[in-house]
Amino acid sequence: MSSNKKIFPAPVLPYAPVRQDERQHYLNLLLQQYLKSLAKNKQDERSDHKKIAAEIVKREHDVCKRSRSRMEYMSTVKRLMYNLLKYGAFDKDKVAKDRRQRQKIVTSKCNQLGIPDDDELYKRLEKLCISKSKLDASQYVTEVPQEIDDAEVPDFIECEHCHSKFSMHDQFDKKFATDDKGCLIGSSVCHFHPGKIQFVTDSNLLGGRIVRNRSYRTSFYSCCHESLDESSGCCTNAAHVFKFKDKRFLNWAKPFKTISQLRKELNIRNSEPTQQLRRSKIKAIGIDCEMCFTDLGFELMKVSAVDFRTLKPILNNLVVPEGDKVVDLNTHVSGVDCVPKSSDLNTLTFDQVMVRLAQLTDEDTIVIGHGLENDLNVLRLIYPRIVDTAILFSENQIDPMRKDPLKKLAWKYLSKNVQMNEHDPLEDAILPVQITKKVLCSKKYE
Repeated sequence: MSSNKKIFPAPVLPYAPVRQDERQHYLNLLLQQYLKSLAKNKQDERSDHKKIAAEIVKREHDVCKRSRSRMEYMSTVKRLMYNLLKYGAFDKDKVAKDRRQRQKIVTSKCNQLGIPDDDELYKRLEKLCISKSKLDASQYVTEVPQEIDDAEVPDFIECEHCHSKFSMHDQFDKKFATDDKGCLIGSSVCHFHPGKIQFVTDSNLLGGRIVRNRSYRTSFYSCCHESLDESSGCCTNAAHVFKFKDKRFLNWAKPFKTISQLRKELNIRNSEPTQQLRRSKIKAIGIDCEMCFTDLGFELMKVSAVDFRTLKPILNNLVVPEGDKVVDLNTHVSGVDCVPKSSDLNTLTFDQVMVRLAQLTDEDTIVIGHGLENDLNVLRLIYPRIVDTAILFSENQIDPMRKDPLKKLAWKYLSKNVQMNEHDPLEDAILPVQITKKVLCSKKYE
């Protein structure tokens, strides 16, 4: 309905408290605001325009008839305008009643504590799935990389620990002895610090805030508390370690597969009764992996996965590395202090892990984790539906490479102080799920 169509105020006898031109002015304003409210609520097309005009004229007439003075009339009309602007209706109580009715519909999907039921929680979780473009920006492999020739893979590569260049073939062609843990031993070739660089915290007396002193001399390593210029490293290895970062080189070392391709190769169909039951129960999982360095690079050594709904472990196994020579177990991070063997209890091979994941997940499964790009890279799996707490809930949302650690998010959202010593992959699989649930149960997602 066009607000240009003329409407006139109905006469008030014996006389009105305000002039006719003032009534006409406020009548036009009420009509314009009412039409805006209808358009905002997408009710403009299905409204009877004549009834709207009649309702506005009647509403203004009632106000004018009840008002004893010009001030009372203007105050009442302005209150109507405010209700239209804020609530989209003349009667605030009616709007509140409608809102309570809508709230009942929402809370009917929640239990007595206000926690959404499984179906509602899963619907909210689907909306959190990260777009492909955002995953690409965060170094995820979202498509199977193009195959390359052996000649394109560099022989000289930078050591992940000491950052010196070395030849992969020359190093691992040598014969090495192994210790009782299964790791290489020999003359110390690689000197490094496993800890991170820490900065001294100073107090800014002028600003009254805490700042970091980033001076080279006052910085130290968290592992041994030595300053940056004090030693070349507090730990040593018999060989250098490497980790392919280019997805083409990763694909060359071990091919990537989408979860759909993997299930097709293993002949696992959704039509099977066991898969239909699984799809109804397990719609999302939390996952975390621990890795070690071998002569083949960065390899899977432990995998943990939990069901989103129950938080119960569905996978929690050590994995036998495929490389012949294990250089570093990353014990300070992984918590694994001995090379897993196929004869050990609760230990799987890489291929067995693939079979388990293919049976437990499919292309519709939502995979939740923290910094999942590293875990999926060692698994060489591509999932289309990802919820990464490092991307979604880090304070810095501008730089995709600056992400908050899981420890910080666990304290922020769950008030939990975690990862005090070694990482527990099962805990690291559960925490992102708990953080995600905490966010999804907040009022923001109602």
